Amino acid sequence: MARPSIDDIGLTLMSTAGHVPPLPDCIDWPPNLILRPYQVQGITWLYFLASHRLHGILADDMGLGKTLQVLCSIDVHKQLGHKLDTAPAPYSVLVVCPPIVMAHWVREVHMYFRHVFPNVVMYGGVPAHRRLALQRQIIASKSTDGVVVVTSYATLHQDRSFFHSQSFTFCVADEVHLCRNPTNATTQTLLGVRAAHRIAVTGTPIQNSVVDIWSVCEFIMPGYLGDATSFRHHAVGPIAASRKPTATVAQKEAGALAITDLHAKIAPFVLRRTKDAVLTDLPPKSIQDIPCTLTPMQTQLYMAADSLDTAMATWRQRQQICMHPKLVDDHLYAHETSGKMIALVELMGLIHGDNGDDNLGEHRSLVFCHTPAHAALVQATLATHLPRIRTLKLDGSVPPLQRSAIVDEFNQELSIHTLVLTTSIGGLGLNLVTADTVVFVEHSWNPFVDLQAMDRVHRVGQVKPVTVYRLLAENTIEDQVLTAQRFKVATADAVVGA
Repeated sequence: MARPSIDDIGLTLMSTAGHVPPLPDCIDWPPNLILRPYQVQGITWLYFLASHRLHGILADDMGLGKTLQVLCSIDVHKQLGHKLDTAPAPYSVLVVCPPIVMAHWVREVHMYFRHVFPNVVMYGGVPAHRRLALQRQIIASKSTDGVVVVTSYATLHQDRSFFHSQSFTFCVADEVHLCRNPTNATTQTLLGVRAAHRIAVTGTPIQNSVVDIWSVCEFIMPGYLGDATSFRHHAVGPIAASRKPTATVAQKEAGALAITDLHAKIAPFVLRRTKDAVLTDLPPKSIQDIPCTLTPMQTQLYMAADSLDTAMATWRQRQQICMHPKLVDDHLYAHETSGKMIALVELMGLIHGDNGDDNLGEHRSLVFCHTPAHAALVQATLATHLPRIRTLKLDGSVPPLQRSAIVDEFNQELSIHTLVLTTSIGGLGLNLVTADTVVFVEHSWNPFVDLQAMDRVHRVGQVKPVTVYRLLAENTIEDQVLTAQRFKVATADAVVGA
């Protein structure tokens, strides 16, 4: 019998409003595993696609257990695949993810699926050592049940000749939005991996632009949305034009039609649930904006930035000045020269109750910055003006394989009050529910960078209400940043939906 086409499967998924046939009762679930109903639905959906030789994007909100759903679906496919004689043996699974979540994937496999995949290798470190380790695991797997290889995007690209010579049963791309640039070398490396089944995992399939979804779809189904040039012409261009304040009625109609068409095409292959919809027991999250007035020194430097050669240079320097004058003039190091640092010291004192007694309060906090230099500045400021508040720092200066140790220390040592992080490192895949307060000293043009950072705390396992504070320099470029964030979130919601 002929295999159903992509359009047939898409119509099936659409006509059933996202519901697919239930899994058979013969599934042997891992012992001590408790799954929520929405997770069973996600596992069933992923298996349904794989059983029809199709691929999908698991785009659940951050913190809903996407890792567990993916591993369970592979386990189900392995069980039913062997019984139906449709899956190759031994199984091989390649997981590509940011370095900071590699250990998390390995822990999940060991905790629940050791009986399914006894051979797990974290593929990193010195090139010669990592290849030898992988070869040993592959040799061992030939007489058992297969192998799970967990590696980073950077390592995948460095060893692309090796990985492209292999053939995997499943390739899982976690935080796949990191490969949203179609021309990026790492994106091209990922697209070159050979696998019978592909699963894209991301809580934010669209970040800066609609073009982001093209790269994700190209990974799971090459050519499904056409080539990149055609996609820009038919989708990206009309949608972007329709969102401009000067858009004509015709442009708005063309943009709305492009969004409707794109949503209809990708919807059957994207599963997205939000925390608000499926986690009724999750404590609330509130966001409070704290206006910060520029100091006279900041105002003087901010206005002088107009003389820079390019708009980009002006924007970048003005964002630095909003943070602290020291970032453009090393002599201006005092925290009193920065309205944000003044506000940060006051805020952190209130959060942690630093009023001179022995009790620093019940709250634990994350403070997010953009760069290691900015994170170091924040940590130094807190150490000087609030020395009783114990801090750790996690940024790009920490070697990748050591980052999970800092996360573990913060989660386990409750006498540490604050973790200072960069959004590029601390905003991906971490579970930091031992904190209940998030402070943004800076803000990204990409709203999903900030949303991901918030959700390190506001996720499954959180038992306290979460408060997010955003320090905003009044009447500055940061007003434009927040306007851009709102626009991008609205566009992503319209295309991907929930």
